[in-house]
Amino acid sequence: MSTQDMLSCSASTPSSTKRNNSLNYKLKTKAYSGFTLVELIVVITILVILWTITFLNLWGFQGNARDSRRVSDITNITKGLDIFSIKNGVFPTPDTKNITLTVSWVLIGTQWYVGANVLSIIRMSDTKDPLDGTYYTYTINADSTKYQILSLMEDSSTKLTNVPVLIPRAFAGYETRTPSVKGDTLGILLGSTGSTMNQPIQKLYNAGSFTGVELMTNDVEYTAVFDEKSKVSGTGAGLSEALVTYNKSLASVFDQSLVAYWDMETVTPKGQLENFISAQRGECSFNKTFYPCAGNPGLQIVDGNGNTKNGKAMSFDGTGASVITKAYNPKLSFTSNFTLSAWIRPKSYHTVGYYGLKNLVLSSGPASTYNYALQVSDSGTISFVKRTWSENLKFTNFTGIPSMTDKWTFVTLTVVPGSLPTNNTGSLYIDGVLLSTKTIETLAPGTLYGQDPIRIGGNWTWLNKNQTTWVIWDVWESLFSGLIDEVRIYNRALSATEVQKLYDKTQ
Repeated sequence: MSTQDMLSCSASTPSSTKRNNSLNYKLKTKAYSGFTLVELIVVITILVILWTITFLNLWGFQGNARDSRRVSDITNITKGLDIFSIKNGVFPTPDTKNITLTVSWVLIGTQWYVGANVLSIIRMSDTKDPLDGTYYTYTINADSTKYQILSLMEDSSTKLTNVPVLIPRAFAGYETRTPSVKGDTLGILLGSTGSTMNQPIQKLYNAGSFTGVELMTNDVEYTAVFDEKSKVSGTGAGLSEALVTYNKSLASVFDQSLVAYWDMETVTPKGQLENFISAQRGECSFNKTFYPCAGNPGLQIVDGNGNTKNGKAMSFDGTGASVITKAYNPKLSFTSNFTLSAWIRPKSYHTVGYYGLKNLVLSSGPASTYNYALQVSDSGTISFVKRTWSENLKFTNFTGIPSMTDKWTFVTLTVVPGSLPTNNTGSLYIDGVLLSTKTIETLAPGTLYGQDPIRIGGNWTWLNKNQTTWVIWDVWESLFSGLIDEVRIYNRALSATEVQKLYDKTQ
């Protein structure tokens, strides 16, 4: 190497070293810096998406497997039930606790589980839903000749609707599962608690407060599942009519004889006393003026005040308050064959009445032209008042009742055609037991301006001759003082057994 070359190499060394050092620094800096925050978020997001897809696919396969298990379980259970029926002529009763299903207090069926007792009877091992570990739902009709089984399938097609990515809807409970039934179209009932839907009603069972459903009068919405494509949700008469539509065998039971029912505690948003059967909602009056039922000066909704009556009741002051139905309903005007029923707890009594009318509990028709009236004449007497064709009032007095003063008494009067065309037979039941039966004359339907409102707790009212203004008479003798609850009107005479059941159910 020449001297010139050596000088040239020597001169270039500092620049080369500088470049190498710079490169090493960058490499070291890169090595120690790691991933940026953005890079970490991207990586985590990709992992979450991959995990979610894998998890949901796995959950879907598991759901399908559980559904297959449910189909197999139900098939085996129905085979066992059918074999039992062939041998015994009936299907086994659901396990020891039963939700009773009634219409106007007539039993139409029971609902519970295919629990350990039923499974033992049909010689099957313990069989439960593979997801939540509960027994399958089981319903039979009143004479145990028909049955229906329900399982809740997992609907994978809706599992991702409106749910966070990480929480499959199947985890949320019954609300996303699809009811599947087998057997007769009895209509298995499902209810809800808060946001949780599709719960078989036996899950709501409470020995102290919920052991049955009176379908005609209930104000809670239930869903009746009849078959794979037919479900009907509703309350009261609407749900009852749906049951008849899908199960024609119930037609003889669903006579819909309960034509009016006021629980004397439920007030509508418009301030009226709710009638759960028809449009005869009660307008609350005081001193010839209508007031909202909540906040009326002469009426209060109070608790039952102990004894044998549960729930709330309406308290009447006996000086100016009553409940009046402005809407007219010809179904509530009778000549024969009907039932009037109420819980009463009188506090005091008017001893002299206008036209003999005093302390009215329930009545139809205005002033001296009453179609019918039920009144407390004194502490031991219930009187039925009827109108004749000549518009005279006839009183039938049922005496010998244990003192009703400040004590809950269940009063039920049934009226049926008598032995003569001009007579009826009236039977008074006290606390579900027949007190006495008397002959009363045939009633005449009310005809005043075509309007005969119902009154609870007394007072008189009707539309004026122009049928534009409601007129309230200030007849204080008719006003009831005390508590009234659970007022019912039927368009047929209940049997003694039905009256006893009604007492047992409402006390």
